[in-house]
Amino acid sequence: MLVLIQAHKGRSFFSRLIKWFTRSEYSHISTWFVQEAVVIESREGKGVIERSSTLFQEAILKGVISVYKFDITEEQKEQMLREMRETLGKKYDWLHVSKFITRRRGSSDDRWFCSEHFLHHAQSARVSILNMDPWLADPGHIVRSPNVTKLTLSEIPL
Repeated sequence: MLVLIQAHKGRSFFSRLIKWFTRSEYSHISTWFVQEAVVIESREGKGVIERSSTLFQEAILKGVISVYKFDITEEQKEQMLREMRETLGKKYDWLHVSKFITRRRGSSDDRWFCSEHFLHHAQSARVSILNMDPWLADPGHIVRSPNVTKLTLSEIPL
C-alpha cells in the first residue's frame, strides 16, 4: 500500500450539502501517501495543502474517515506525488464544485476541488480509478469505483 484514499464524512453545512446532492455518505476525498506520512488534499477555505497523516488517525479510528486502497506502482506513486505537490497553494475551486448542484460544465487548472484533484493526478499517472472527466467526479464516484477497495480498521497502517 503506497497510496490510499481517505473518504471523509464531513458534518459542516457545506459537507452536508455535498453529501445530499451527490447521494453519498462522503463529502471529501484526500490522498494519503503512506510511506511519506503525508496527506494532500484540496480543502474548502484552504486550497491544495499537504499535512501530516498523523493528524487523521483519530478521525479514522472514530469512523469519520474511511480508507480505500487501489493498485499503483512505485513509479505511478512518485509521479502522482510530484504532480500533486506542484499544485500546493492552488485555490479551492468553489465555482466548479457547485456543479454538484448546478450541473455546470467546466474546470480550471489553477483551482481544484478534492475529488477532481485526486482523479486528475491519478489519471495523469495512468492509475486506473474511473474513466470520466475529473471535474465530473464527486467523492461518491471515487469510492464506488470498481478499482478501489475499502479497508477494514485492522488493514489500515496507523
